[in-house]
Order: sequence, then C-alpha cells, then structure tokens
Amino acid sequence: MSEFENSNSEKDFFEEKENNNENGKKDLEQTQKNIDPTAIADETGSVFVGAPEAPEISNSDFTDKKTTEEINNFDDLIKPQIELNKNPEKYIKREKSGGFRVFTIIISVVLIVALVFTCGYFVGNFNQKSVSTKNNSLSTKASAKVYTADQVYSKINPSVVGIVVYTAKGVVSNASGVIYSSDGYIVTNDHIYSEAEDPKFKVVLYNGKEVNAKYIAGDSRSDLSVLKISASDLTAADFGNSDECINGEDVVAIGRPSGATSNSNITKGIISANSIRVSLKSGSYSEKFIQTDTAINPGSSGGALCNIYGQVIGVTSSKLVGENYENVGYAIPSVKVKKIVNSLIKNGYVNSRGVLGVTYTEIDTVTAEVNKVKPGLLIYSVKESSSLYNKADKNDIITHVNGKAITSSEVILDIIEEHKPGDTLILTVYSPETKKTTKISAVLKEDKGSSSYKTKDNSNNNSSKNDNSKENNRSQYNASEFDFPEVR
Repeated sequence: MSEFENSNSEKDFFEEKENNNENGKKDLEQTQKNIDPTAIADETGSVFVGAPEAPEISNSDFTDKKTTEEINNFDDLIKPQIELNKNPEKYIKREKSGGFRVFTIIISVVLIVALVFTCGYFVGNFNQKSVSTKNNSLSTKASAKVYTADQVYSKINPSVVGIVVYTAKGVVSNASGVIYSSDGYIVTNDHIYSEAEDPKFKVVLYNGKEVNAKYIAGDSRSDLSVLKISASDLTAADFGNSDECINGEDVVAIGRPSGATSNSNITKGIISANSIRVSLKSGSYSEKFIQTDTAINPGSSGGALCNIYGQVIGVTSSKLVGENYENVGYAIPSVKVKKIVNSLIKNGYVNSRGVLGVTYTEIDTVTAEVNKVKPGLLIYSVKESSSLYNKADKNDIITHVNGKAITSSEVILDIIEEHKPGDTLILTVYSPETKKTTKISAVLKEDKGSSSYKTKDNSNNNSSKNDNSKENNRSQYNASEFDFPEVR
C-alpha cells in the first residue's frame, strides 16, 4: 500500500502540509529578528553577513522510515534559508564601515593630487620649452640621437653664417658665426673686428641671403661677441653641454674658411683635451678651452664645434690656434658661451665674474728650490682698486688660497671662477724680504670685461688695456710669466 493510502484523506494531508509551512515561516522571521550583524564582526570592525548555518543532514535522515510528507516539509522550510544566504542584503540591514569611507577619501585625494601634478608637468614642459628657445638652454647627450658627420653638417649648417667685417675703406675681415636664437642673435668672436675702426657687419645666411647686422656687445677676455640681425625663419643652433665632453670624443668643425659668402666647410677630428687652460695671444688672460685636432682656419673663427649628437659644444677661435704646433685648435666651451652671451645680451657686459686685481708669475717647485723661496704666485703688481692694495707688496708670493697649496696658477684661477664678486678668499702670503708668512682676506671685484670694438669717437673705447702687464721692471726669478685677471 502507498504512503498516500495510509492518510485519512487527501484533504487532511494538504492541510497539515500548509500548517507546517506556515509554522516554518514564522520560525524564520523570528530568527531574522534575533540576528545582530555586529555579533559576527571581527576585531577590526569588519562585518561578515550570512545566513544562519543550516542543520546538518546525514544519510540516515533519508531512510525508508521518513515519510514523503516529512521530506517535503523540510524542503519548504530550507528554501527561505537558501534565499537568505544568496541575497543577505535583502533581509539584513548592513552597517557601513567607517574604514571604507576613510579609504575612499584617501583615494580621492590621491587622484586629485596626481591630476594637479600631471597638469603642472605639461604646463611646466611647455614653459620650459619656451624658455629654452629664448635662453638657449644646453642640451644633454642622454636622449640625443647619434649622427654621422654628414648628418651633423646637415643639421648644423642652417645655423652657421658667414660674417663680413668692413669699414668705409673696404672689407677688413671674414669670419663665421652661429645663430644663437631664432630672434636673430648671433654669436661670434670678439677679435674679428679688432683691426677695424667703427666696423660694420653683413651676415650671409646658409641660403645665400645677406642681412645687415648690428653690434650688441663683446668681451675680449673670452673672445666672444654678439651681433643682431632682423630676419625670419632662422634656425637656432642646438647647444650641447661641454661639461659632458671627454677626451678622444669625435667632433666636427663647421665654418666658412673660404670666405663669408662661400658655403660652409666641415672638418673632422677628436677632442684632444677638454677644459684646458690656455693663455690668449695678447698674454693678458688665461681661460679654459676645448682643445681639438680639428682644422680651424682664420675664416672659421666664430664657427661651430659639434659633437656626434648634432650639438654645438664650442665656438671656434683661430685666435687661440697654437702657432708653434700642428693640428692644435681651440674652441670656447658652450657652458661659458651660454653664460657670457646671455649676460652680453641682457646687460651689455659680463656680470658675476670675479677678479683679484694683481699680475703675477708662477713659481714652480724647481724654480722655488733654485731661488730658495716658496712655490706659488709671485706678485708683480697690485691694482689700486684691488682689495689687496696696501696689503700685499710686489715680490710677495701667494702660497695658498683658502688653505689649498698653489702648485700651479690653475689652482687659484679655478677657485676664483667658482666664486662671484663680493666673495672673500683667504690668501697665505709669504714675504721673501721679511721671511714671514701672513694670511690676508681678499674680496673679489667684478670684471665686466671690455671689447675690441672701436668707434671713431673713441678708438680705445672698450679696448682691453693692461697698464701693469708690460712693466719694464721684472722679477729676478726666471719663471714663466702669466698675467692674472685684473680689475677694470
């Protein structure tokens, strides 16, 4: 006999099933009311929401002793619990975590700050690009492309010009120049007009176009000068960082040795010595230059010395060519070019360049031993405007500067170039006459420089004169003579 036949009637069966289901729902609702979400939160405050655990069901619960009615009643009871487990938010109100709100705020702040910095980066890059074009900032090798010699020529040639220097009497000289900025400033050498009175200038661009140029300012000590033209579509040279140069590095020189109106020539070589101190032909100063075996002829004065990255790392000068040596040429380092040219354009003179205001001769260790004196710099003369005036005398020897022994003139010259006008240096001075050593404070004065440019009104205007560099009364010591940068 079947399970259904054991029941009194089919009606009684369904009424009993409905009552059981109703009782199950009431029990479930009471369970939901008793659930406390915080009761199942861990020590961090995070709430774990889920349905109450369902009763374990073993295989023994489904024996032939259980009736179909009981099994069906159990299924109806467990269905709401399964639904609760799948959709807990529907039945239980979840409390928001304070930590989540803090996390959201932090993420929002980070995103806003990132957005501000991103905008600032692009704006800064745009402004930097504008400033670089105007001030001709130096490029680096880091991200630069390597070129062949012919590619360097193609890149730099539009920035190299020919310069004709002339007066009412005719042409005085031909030289080269480099376009410093797209608004018409051109850098060249100061010595190209030293033999002319009231000189005029004509600039010949790479395409053959001739333009009149105006003299802006010059500096004979660095042998740099600035001219200005009015022309459009000018290509400013890309100036590299000469401090990155290394000995043996390949370089090319681009200029117009055959004449200002001819096409630019290119010669190739290497850097023989970077940042070597050389005395100018005038004997008045010594400056640091790039030495190269690249051919630099007179018409190439003011031209470009370039690296394989298509960057101008120096302005060539035939004035510095070693007359007693072969394959020796010099270029003014781009770092110095940028500093001095910017100052000439802005001020009309060189600012922030310090001088001590004395002339001297270098006493090396051999000369010092022979003459029974200390090595250092033997003072020939002291300018009245120098802070050493009435403090140090002629024939005194400067043995130390800021505690550093002077083994060569480069020691004190390098230190002076690292300082600016108004800075104080501590000099140790030895007197051969008294055999005494004293320390003297020396304040650097400003050397604004002067130019070889002369006018009819004042033929010696801005001309470099060294009143004390040609004294008849020289020292008794047989040492190499150098002139120390003087106060003007």
